Amino acid sequence: MTAKPSAIAIANNDYVHVAWDFGAPLQGCVGFSVLRVAKKDGKAEPLHAFGKDNPTTDASPISKFSWRDLMVPKGGTFSYRIVPMKGPNEPLPDVKPAETDFVTVSEDCGNAKVFF
Repeated sequence: MTAKPSAIAIANNDYVHVAWDFGAPLQGCVGFSVLRVAKKDGKAEPLHAFGKDNPTTDASPISKFSWRDLMVPKGGTFSYRIVPMKGPNEPLPDVKPAETDFVTVSEDCGNAKVFF
């Protein structure tokens, strides 16, 4: 069965929550690398696994199907790419990453301003 990746990102004024699904178990997958992609320049940066002083999710793949970007730059617009990994710094071959739509980290929510 071919994996059918899907992902969603939900932003508020403080962080972005990212969740994903590949529709089927991924043989040989030990976890995922989550990359933040900046809309302004397309630069993709792997998130840190557990805080900025720890390895990135490339080097230390996470074994979950959701993650929070707690260090996202405020006011920026980003999408997220979720890459299945077969080991540290080693993407799972032949599996397309899941990608989210772009979200903006802002307190603006329609006619209201939301703060957490």
